[in-house]
Amino acid sequence: MKRILVSREISVPSILKVYKGVVKDLGKILKEYGFDDIVIFYGEGIYELFGGKIEDSLEGVKVLGKFEGRSNRLDDIYDIAFKVPQTSVIMGIGGGKVIDIAKYVGYIRKIPVITFPTAPSNDSICSPLCSLIVEGKRTTVPSRIPFGVIADTEILGSAPESFVYSGIGDMVSKISAIYDLDFEESHSDIKHDDFARMVSEKSIDSLLYFKTSNIRDEEFLGKLVDSLIMSGIAMELEGDSAPASGSEHLISHALDKILPSPHLHGIQVGLATYITVNVQDNPRKNEVKELFDETGFWDFVKKGKFNINAWLLAIDNAPSIKPNRYTTIHVEEIRKEMKSFVKSDEILKSVFVDEVF
Repeated sequence: MKRILVSREISVPSILKVYKGVVKDLGKILKEYGFDDIVIFYGEGIYELFGGKIEDSLEGVKVLGKFEGRSNRLDDIYDIAFKVPQTSVIMGIGGGKVIDIAKYVGYIRKIPVITFPTAPSNDSICSPLCSLIVEGKRTTVPSRIPFGVIADTEILGSAPESFVYSGIGDMVSKISAIYDLDFEESHSDIKHDDFARMVSEKSIDSLLYFKTSNIRDEEFLGKLVDSLIMSGIAMELEGDSAPASGSEHLISHALDKILPSPHLHGIQVGLATYITVNVQDNPRKNEVKELFDETGFWDFVKKGKFNINAWLLAIDNAPSIKPNRYTTIHVEEIRKEMKSFVKSDEILKSVFVDEVF
């Protein structure tokens, strides 16, 4: 199906505050933008960790309600959305799950949302999309891009390493996703937004140019969050997830449907990116390996049990996740090459295990 690009209005965040100690300035920032009251969604366990510090900083801003984001089932979100009192702003504090819950509640109620990630795990912090459970299946649904993103690099530095590596994996996937944009344009009638492509490319460039082996480095974490924000804006520009999500994301989404307990989204996506860029013969494939080497991503994933049989099946199933796209993984011969690469690559041999799932 041919896709025609037309002029359109887009939204971008008005608040972007990413620095050490920003948690102390929350009340001041909110009042500067005219927000006198707030409803807060906390991720599970987040209130116990940071709730006191956060609410102490909200002097002059009335907290009208507090909710714990436990369920991301669409039905449950609709139920809770209409229990939320009318407020000038909603803030989602925690990981990707509660941030998507807060974003969707704001979308339903037409209330601005500010995200406050406590872990740099994926680009949901600034995307116009939400990953929710719809009729028992993880589904990407439209929402609105957040009014703002506020992130404290000191808090991000206390996140479990798995969440930091998840963010790294989600960001490096832009390399294979951009390749798939170009592949799709040259092999179909689908046209993509050039500006969205550029923003997506810049989002990963800014991270790759920052060399460090310390994933707790606050400057690195700030760069990672900045990159995740730009990735979300690229999706807003495009009108869908294509600039940030290609074959590698389709593999991860297929795994979510196969495995009873999938790994973190960004971890799966990162591994899938390594597979994809090598089979694409992507000109930037070495940058993926180098980033994983530098940050210790490989050492981390070697501790996990990644089931090779599930991954081989996910590669076969991946095109069915988005049948209307035409990425490299939609080509049968390329899927065969991917499965061969998974079995033969020396690094992946130390990551995958051969087990029944």
